[in-house]
Amino acid sequence: MRTYLLFLLLCLLPSVAQAQMSADTLGLSEMDILLVTITTVDGVEPTFDIVSTPNGKMLDNVVEAPGRMVITLRDKVLYDSGEYEAGKSGMSIRVRGNSSAIVYDKKPYNLKLEKKSDLLQRNKEKYKSKHWLLLLDGPKVQTFLALFLSRQLDFHWTPSCTFANVVVNGDYRGLYHLIESVKAEDGRIDLDDETGFMVEHDNYYWKENFYIESIWGERQHFTLKYPDADALDDADTDYIRQTLQQMQSSMDDGTYADCIDLPSFAKYLLGQDILGSSDHRGSNKYVAKYDNTADTRVFMPCMWDFNDNMSISPDEFAPVHTGTPYFFSHMLASSPALLEEYIRQWKQLKAKGFEQQIFDVIDSLDHIPNKTDIEASARLDRQRYEHLPYVSTLNRLIQRARTWYTERLVWLDDTIHRLDVATDIDAPHIEAHRTSPLYYNLQGIAQSEPYDGLNIVVDEQGRRRKVYIR
Repeated sequence: MRTYLLFLLLCLLPSVAQAQMSADTLGLSEMDILLVTITTVDGVEPTFDIVSTPNGKMLDNVVEAPGRMVITLRDKVLYDSGEYEAGKSGMSIRVRGNSSAIVYDKKPYNLKLEKKSDLLQRNKEKYKSKHWLLLLDGPKVQTFLALFLSRQLDFHWTPSCTFANVVVNGDYRGLYHLIESVKAEDGRIDLDDETGFMVEHDNYYWKENFYIESIWGERQHFTLKYPDADALDDADTDYIRQTLQQMQSSMDDGTYADCIDLPSFAKYLLGQDILGSSDHRGSNKYVAKYDNTADTRVFMPCMWDFNDNMSISPDEFAPVHTGTPYFFSHMLASSPALLEEYIRQWKQLKAKGFEQQIFDVIDSLDHIPNKTDIEASARLDRQRYEHLPYVSTLNRLIQRARTWYTERLVWLDDTIHRLDVATDIDAPHIEAHRTSPLYYNLQGIAQSEPYDGLNIVVDEQGRRRKVYIR
């Protein structure tokens, strides 16, 4: 228990619609929660327009507001950006997100510092960055559980996060998650400075000046996250485009294990299934390559976007597993390699004791020292806004997580076991002397007729073989 309490202490360092709430009267400075106070130049607010696109309504013409940010914990100042002076001090705040920023009165924010700093106060140079986020998730515990899973899966990088009350221009904006953003830089996603690249399989590609089209002709394409498009010459652009085309083609023809880092893709798929994320078209699929040599492969460096976790039925796969057209449906249909690695990753996670560890983490949420202040901040949050992406108390959210994972892990372990048996050609014969073949798809579902794609066929004598059907 002590291990998980320490983990949470590190993570959790301490209705009237749109009615402004003065920070001076709320007692925020007396709470054991970070207080982020932002004062913009001339009190100007960050703005945006809402536009209609083929993918729905989204943000456009996002305008940031420069200013000063101070972070305190009770009476101690932990960080002060100083007054805004371009390139020297201060910071800028802008609204981020798309559906969340449009649907909810409460807005998520992107923070950009003029000078690098570690807002989470970990006292190591590698954690300093200009790029930070304020997510509007209030008391929701999904993010912290997801970050624990990410560390157990040993992703290339896992962001760190804490609760924070946020005040902008004297107005209480609510309880947020202060979190590191996804960036290719030292201390986050480490890529070669000269030839490495990172892209996002992005629903919001239309907002970018430069993107690389998917060969699948979907509504999602690849937007460049590193390096800046202006830093690329024609040879660089051609290399990135060709690498992504090779990656997609290999997913279609089943040769993907030769050009991608298969464990990272399997970890991502397994992570989404464990977390039960309903988000399948949002901006959360990052793909990177360390450099432009043949010695490195395309990999998925991190999981991201956790606010929709635990939002599907406990007894079904996440949409990224079953939906089309996405990375994983192409891969599962063309070769068993992804499924076999997926099963292997689950077995490794079980061997670490994850099934008990996740409940230890959930239980330890009941013992964090600032829990009372988190609950009080959540109540203020609910008073501040008419519509929020959460309505429960921290206690209820903890209990919901406990109940959901109890059902989820039993179902997932049983389902993966059936997949393991179905794909094991050398396993003892089962259902021998059947009068007709039995077909399993790569989600472990049996049916009397074959599926399009790769099938595991069990014949009348119980023998197994793989059959690809178009």
